[in-house]
Amino acid sequence: MEFLTSTGQKILFYFIIFSILFYLLMKYLRKKGHEYFSQSYWEGRYGYFTQQMDWYTNFTQLNKDFKIDEIIKENFYSKPHQINILELGCGNSTMSFNLYNLGYKNITAIDFSYNVISQMKKTYENTSINYMQCDFNKLNEYFNKNEFNLIIEKAGLDSIATKDSPEVPEKLISIYEKIYYVLKNNGIVLSMSSKNPNFWKGNVFSKLEERKLFKCIQIKRTTFSTQHNPIQMNLYFYYLKKIE
Repeated sequence: MEFLTSTGQKILFYFIIFSILFYLLMKYLRKKGHEYFSQSYWEGRYGYFTQQMDWYTNFTQLNKDFKIDEIIKENFYSKPHQINILELGCGNSTMSFNLYNLGYKNITAIDFSYNVISQMKKTYENTSINYMQCDFNKLNEYFNKNEFNLIIEKAGLDSIATKDSPEVPEKLISIYEKIYYVLKNNGIVLSMSSKNPNFWKGNVFSKLEERKLFKCIQIKRTTFSTQHNPIQMNLYFYYLKKIE
């Protein structure tokens, strides 16, 4: 660093280095966003990576922080365990199985990866959980109108939201239109996302309310870390109700 003879030169040098690293990071994240958007990426991932993994954090922690079981029972207090539940983008998460163990037996879990659905069918063959290969962009083609009471997802919609493209908000709104179609009139959506509320409220939820589809009832935040990344990160909980 002897060639940097002044404080100004050093500041400029570090600024350039930081700018280059930031550019490379953004380029990498944009690439990952496009990968998460691709079915072939997930087929490949679950083809070689079969170990169970919960994105962000496990259901036990989510239920503790966000009171998922309480919300379900508050909305469907008469016969909560008879409701029909749909999990979007299940991957090899244990969330549907955890709900099953809480007494919810009418559960359908979907993912567009054939590999992971095959694995989950085998893993939970002794339960009544219905694992299906299905693209949640086409829910109205796979399910009947007003079929489900609750739709729950964790990181599924994030696989689309991470794509760096101006078309993403409308893509998410389109998926919520499909969700609206398959959800009963008293139905709710519970969504867990790493995307902050400014993105969801400004680009998606406000439009859903304008179109009289969904109203966001509650937003909560928790933090999580992983074995490979000990830094605490934000996870947001979005609770929406269908507008009748």
